[in-house]
Amino acid sequence: MLSALSNVKSLQTETILSVWLILPAIAIFYYWKWSRSRTVRLLNAIPGPKALPVLGNLLDLNVYNEDFYKDMGIDWVKMYGPIYRIWLGPRPIVILASAELVQKLLSSSKYCTQSSDYSHLSSWLGNSMFMTTGTHWKNRRRIVRPGFHTQNFDSFIDIFNEKSSMCAEEFERIVEAKPDTAIDVTHLMTKCALNIICETAMGQTKQETEKEVYLNNMERFCQIFTERVHRPWLSNDWIYKMSSLRRECDRCVNALHAFTNKVARDRREMLERCTNNYSDHFPNSVIEDEKPHLTSRFAIVDRLIEASSRQMKGYDTTSVAMAWFLYLIAKHPENQQLIVDELDSVFSGNRERPCTIQDVPELKYMECCIKETLRLYPSVPSLMRKLIQDVELDGYTIPAGVTIIPIFYAIHHNPCIYPDPEAFKPERFFPENSNGRHPFAFIPFSAGPRNCLGQKYAMMELKVVFANLLRRVQFSVSDPAMSDAAEIGMTLKPKYGVRLIVSKRLNKV
Repeated sequence: MLSALSNVKSLQTETILSVWLILPAIAIFYYWKWSRSRTVRLLNAIPGPKALPVLGNLLDLNVYNEDFYKDMGIDWVKMYGPIYRIWLGPRPIVILASAELVQKLLSSSKYCTQSSDYSHLSSWLGNSMFMTTGTHWKNRRRIVRPGFHTQNFDSFIDIFNEKSSMCAEEFERIVEAKPDTAIDVTHLMTKCALNIICETAMGQTKQETEKEVYLNNMERFCQIFTERVHRPWLSNDWIYKMSSLRRECDRCVNALHAFTNKVARDRREMLERCTNNYSDHFPNSVIEDEKPHLTSRFAIVDRLIEASSRQMKGYDTTSVAMAWFLYLIAKHPENQQLIVDELDSVFSGNRERPCTIQDVPELKYMECCIKETLRLYPSVPSLMRKLIQDVELDGYTIPAGVTIIPIFYAIHHNPCIYPDPEAFKPERFFPENSNGRHPFAFIPFSAGPRNCLGQKYAMMELKVVFANLLRRVQFSVSDPAMSDAAEIGMTLKPKYGVRLIVSKRLNKV
């Protein structure tokens, strides 16, 4: 009996040992087979950092490193050229860092589609335009595009003026309470941008507490998205669902949905009330004549409700641009003074007059400073695309299914396009200095068929906000060596905020 039991245990031990020997053998065989596949051979022909077995370049890629984009967009481009590959474990990524290569990729949708990484956003954005491709995407874009027509800007500019003047007043109150004290301007600029988008893109204002909750949940959701992209094991839905990140993400998404659903519901109710009230007092002929004027102020939100009630990311990119702009003009007071001189000329020294549609194109030097800000710190520094067919780029064949990352940050910091690329030089964008520049050399709003529909809206918003701010307050730095480290995420935010000294602008004698 004891002998039989001993034999059984021995057999079990041998079986377990056999399994532990067979499984590694199978894994090694499949790794060997995969490493000799066409995809791997084609990708390893592309220059790039040496990859470790299984891990790839994961140890080289630290998203919490302050110099992450400088490493990938400047140092590695110098080492490997304008096209190079990295491995996130067994997953290949191809980086594009030249205007010519990015133009070929983005100028036509026949080469690529949205990367599967963006599926991590689906719990929030659902079936919105950002998430779709093909005919569905074209239909959504067609619905949304009229909301960004320039004919709607007349109604938007009143909101831009109102909210930016409120922001200037808040800065003035802070100056009176805490003169000569450095404050973090990022929160105030974020609040200003969100106030604007709430009214122009949603037709209403919201309580401060509601907006604070929304901002906090949005920021955390984006952080989780970034972690999933850069940690391959979290891309596995089974592993992700078992993690605490999933539970935290669900909480954030539920809060975001509650906010946007309430906005859409309130907006529909308001439009119905306005229509009913108007029809009670005027004949049908007058209603038809005035209908365009009644709804023009809220053209974007009406169409976004049709397309999706979850299109709220726009405030984030503009608020980031606002913070970096103030950082740069504070560090370069001579450029700030040139902007103020232009404002004094356009507004005849009037610090209170609202900015008009006619004023906006006259702010030429300010526009150059905004563009130079977006060159140095593009709000969206890169994007991800998935190849739907083999593509020949710079002599290399990149197989279908591979993720491509065009890094706008790298193009904007290319010394062959922009000499002394780390310097703040708004004159780069003077007309005489921009002639002949590659059309994809400056693409802070992306480019090609999927470019940002709101880029004219954003530029106008930035001009009006800065026109109202800089006529009333001025910005300076307490520490000229303050960090410009960026937080890696969906947008290029200042990692440590932007602490500036704000003071009232003195009237000229």
